Amino acid sequence: MKKLYILSSILALSTSALAQAPVPVNLQPSAIITLPAGATPNALAVSDFNQDNRRDVAVCQRGLGSVGVYLQSSSGTFPDPAVSTYAIGDNPTGLVATALSQQQTRSSMDLVAISPVTGRFQLLTNNNDRSGTFTPVVNTGMQNTFFSNRGTNQHMFVANIDGNLQPDFVYTYDPAPPVTTSAGVYWQQLQSPTSVESSPRTFHRPGFNTSSVALADFNRDSHMDMVLTNPNANQVKVVAAAFNGVSISWSIGQFTLDLPTGGIRPVSVATSDVNRDFLPDLAVANEGSNNVTVLLNQGGTQFGTQALYSLSGSPRQVLLTDLNRDNEPEMLVLTADNRLQVFQHTGASGITRYGTPLILATGDNPVTMQIADVDGDFNSDIVVGCAGDNTVRVYLNRSILSTRSKQLAGVSVFPNPATDQITIQSAGTLRGLITASLLDPLGREVYRTETTAVSTAISVADLPRGVYLLRLTAPEGIMSQRIVIQ
Repeated sequence: MKKLYILSSILALSTSALAQAPVPVNLQPSAIITLPAGATPNALAVSDFNQDNRRDVAVCQRGLGSVGVYLQSSSGTFPDPAVSTYAIGDNPTGLVATALSQQQTRSSMDLVAISPVTGRFQLLTNNNDRSGTFTPVVNTGMQNTFFSNRGTNQHMFVANIDGNLQPDFVYTYDPAPPVTTSAGVYWQQLQSPTSVESSPRTFHRPGFNTSSVALADFNRDSHMDMVLTNPNANQVKVVAAAFNGVSISWSIGQFTLDLPTGGIRPVSVATSDVNRDFLPDLAVANEGSNNVTVLLNQGGTQFGTQALYSLSGSPRQVLLTDLNRDNEPEMLVLTADNRLQVFQHTGASGITRYGTPLILATGDNPVTMQIADVDGDFNSDIVVGCAGDNTVRVYLNRSILSTRSKQLAGVSVFPNPATDQITIQSAGTLRGLITASLLDPLGREVYRTETTAVSTAISVADLPRGVYLLRLTAPEGIMSQRIVIQ
């Protein structure tokens, strides 16, 4: 009986500890970048372009057919005008920062943009002279073309699809009706610092114009799967990669799932583990019903019961990211009523997983947002592009301040540069878990693990070559180190 009482007491204490309120999310409006009249920003790339250890912002200025680069000053502002501007072609719709060269002497990120009108990738090579300026690659003949030039709203992101350690450019293609057979997602591989392969590869043709796509390993087979929004059918389609022992294919897929969202016209999808079961779940923004659907991954080929969260206006974009370092992702939604709505993860399950959102005012007509550590405090900040008033607005994450002055000692990371793996070695005097996060040049988390071991190896063989930030968090403090993967 006494043992039962002790066990009950331990469970009660554990439950009490788990029920403690998480650190409140605190985002503060900060710098505003004023773009030229008519810029109409629609895509952002955030990285250190001039090697001063401060994150800068490149803006796809759709209305001007250009990319503008805005450098962050030591005071945290972004002086106007842009330090440099580059013509991309009419109505550019995509922009990413990536490393076009694997040379160790190059530490600055380059830029790649696309224009559906010209049907070309425009590669911008960083001059790597601390000026934050770029040299456009001159395209000749069919160089750097992508699938067709009839798409109207093609979006792009960079990933490592085939594991060959070179950046791959993934983009959507949405031809005008009644053409639908070629609609879908395509990708092309970087072949040299000045050239993208000329033949597009089919990622998946679902037979409808998708408005958003995200990648994750949904079925735990170590291969990246995809999820696409289907606005006309009020569904998302999950496509599992098929592996034959030699190559991976998504054209047909190991299996596909059509999942109703419970909302109307899904326009954006994000993926992250929202319930700590190590399976990526889905958040889907529905513009026709002003809500977000969360679908839980139950493993295999099953996704669970929907949870719907109401919004004050039509959503434009949804993202999932941990803002207060409790290992639970917050849900961020841009809405057409000029708001950034931040749903903090409560740690609970079911509909109470996300509570009443924190509401932040944006500029007119917010259309795109990026997550990045803008001010160098190791917290994820939010950058929002507003097409209506031609501004880019920065929201600094002040959720956690106390850890900024604590420096983690007794930890070494090697080798650096690395090729296949890096090892984290502690002195054996640290208490509790060490959380290791690897962030890409845009501040996005590409790897996370928790360990109590003195020595932990992290595989980096499948990551694109470039510069990353390794962040270690332990009860004693934090440590960050720039890692070069070559």
